[in-house]
Formats: sequence, C-alpha cells, structure tokens
Amino acid sequence: MMNKGKALSLMLAATLSVSALTACGGNNDKNGAASPAASGSAAASGSADSGAKDTITALLPPVSPTYQDNFDQMEKDFNAKYPNLTLKIEPASWEDMTQKLDTQVNAGSPPDIAFIGSDGIAKYVQQGMALDLTDVATPEMTGDYDTAPLEYMKNGSGLYGFPAYMEVHALGGNKEFLEAAGIDWKNVQKNGWTYDEFREAIKKGVVKNGNATSRYGFVFATAGVASKDYLGIMAKSAGMPAAFNKDLKYAYTSKNYLELLTDLRQMIDDGSMPKELSSVDAGKRWNMFLTGQTMITGKGLATFENSAKKEQRENRRQRRQRGQGQHQGRLYRPAGADLRRRGAGVLDGRRRLRRVPRQEGADRRA
Repeated sequence: MMNKGKALSLMLAATLSVSALTACGGNNDKNGAASPAASGSAAASGSADSGAKDTITALLPPVSPTYQDNFDQMEKDFNAKYPNLTLKIEPASWEDMTQKLDTQVNAGSPPDIAFIGSDGIAKYVQQGMALDLTDVATPEMTGDYDTAPLEYMKNGSGLYGFPAYMEVHALGGNKEFLEAAGIDWKNVQKNGWTYDEFREAIKKGVVKNGNATSRYGFVFATAGVASKDYLGIMAKSAGMPAAFNKDLKYAYTSKNYLELLTDLRQMIDDGSMPKELSSVDAGKRWNMFLTGQTMITGKGLATFENSAKKEQRENRRQRRQRGQGQHQGRLYRPAGADLRRRGAGVLDGRRRLRRVPRQEGADRRA
C-alpha cells in the first residue's frame, strides 16, 4: 500500500495510520469539519516543534494479534522522540471500538487519533468532529501512499486520515480437507467458481457421525462484530458492493439481496452450514476452523496465520507445563501478507495455500 519502505513519523499518523478527531469548539469550515488550526490535534502537532507541553490520546483496536502488546513501547518511543508530548493509547476490542468512540465523541472529549473504517468518516465529518488534514499533510506524506487507499480516507475535498492497510477479505480453506473432498482448489484460485459449484463443493466437505455433524463444509460468522462481514463479504460477492447502487437506490431491497438470502437458506438446508448460523460469532468461527469443524471458513486474512502461530506457541507452553506430549495434527490455511509486499493469500485469489500446525481448544477472536 505504501510506496516507500520506511514509514513517516508525523506525530502518530504514519505509525498508526488512523483518523484524527478534534474536540468541540473549533471553527468549522463549510464541510462541517473542525479547522486544523483550531483543533487540539493540530495544536499538538505544532507542539512537537514549539516545545509546548501537551498530551495526545489514541483509541485503537487489536489490528493484529500482537498489536496491542506493543502499546507501551509505542508510547515510550514516541515520548522519547517528542519529550514535550505525552502519548496515551487506550486499547479497545473490535466489539466495543465504535461504541467507545461514539461515547467519547458525544461527550465532547474524543481521542486525538482513532482507528475507524473509511465508511465511518462521513459521520464524524457531519458532526464536526473530524480533522481535515489537507493543510497539514505534506506532498511527501500523501505521496507515500498509493492513490486508491488514500482516496478512501477522503470526504469531499478533505483528507481525514491515513490508511492503515487495505487487504482482501475472502474465504479461507483447510487444504487437507479440500483435497480429501476432491476439490481442485488450485483451479478455484485461478478461475473462481459459480454459486452452484460452490454449493456442491461444500456438500462434499460435510462429515457426519450418525445424525451429528462433526465437520461442516462452510461456516460463516453473522453474530457480534462479525455481523459486518455479512454485508462486507457476502453481500458484496452477491453483486452489492455498497448499500446504494449507482442510481442511489437502496441495494438491500433488490432482487440480488433476496437471492442471497435464498442461497444461504439452501446451504443451511443442505447441511453444509450450521442451523445455528445466527449465533456464530468471530470467536466461534475461528475456533471451528482451528479444531477441524469446518472445511471452508468465511474469512481468511493475512493476520489469521499470525494468530494461529501465536496460539500454537501458547498451547505448546501449556502442554509442557502439564507434561503432555506434542500434538501432531496439521491444519492448513491460507498464507498471507501485507498487500504492499505480496498480497493476501486467499482461497479464491491468486495465492497458494500453505499449512500451519493445528490448534485445539483455541477460542481467539479473528
């Protein structure tokens, strides 16, 4: 995503790559966003050079498995570089990130920096709580990002943040199970598949013990924070990339949406997906994939591999403490990496799948 190998360090913008918010009371421009000169964030930016004491606050979710583990070090490094500034990072979970931010915004005391999705920028611009960085960001800063990701951080002519990452959201698969079911996943990666082909494929991945299903062909999370994936992945794949189409008509009352619901019902009735799909959240989806209860999982991101490796180390440590032997099972999942280096590995993309050791008893949110 970034053109250069070395990140910039304007305050925390390039390090955290998030959006800037400003407290109430600033002079608003015609777009409703607070003027940089009147904002606390802009004042803090100037403080780095002026030597004035100030505190910068940030509200950040677990972007990666170990991201929040580094907050203390981030604060120390930043404070060492800018002795006159104090950085305070407040961690948030994906589940309560939006609620925490809205509570602070409504109270008139938002963080200076927050991690938000690009689709949430308009709301804070309308409230006059988003800081337009157009006059603050230099050509060198904006030139360090590819054009497409940077455009997502704009609203009208204003720039309201720097992109942290842009990554493919797609399906993840267990290579061993796919091959056992006779599915040519290499061909799928190259040519994709139709809904009918996908429906028949996941039927082959179902394993039953009597009337009980021990493995599903496909599990998709629709509860909790993962409910956004329903629209972000499922609906987009069904020809609805946004809530409104190009004619500004609401997409989710269209024929496409009805067909999506019909298809989901078919896969549940086939036995390929759990009947209790509405209760499957991100943690349960992740646990089912790690413990071999599904052949294909509804989301495969680059960071998931790091999660699996982290849990592997923790599980090995716990087994050593209990004096138990090593588990020899294998779990296969998509390989992936930051798109600016080599792209995310996904089942229906162009990357190969590779294997990592299987975890048991894991219940980490993905």
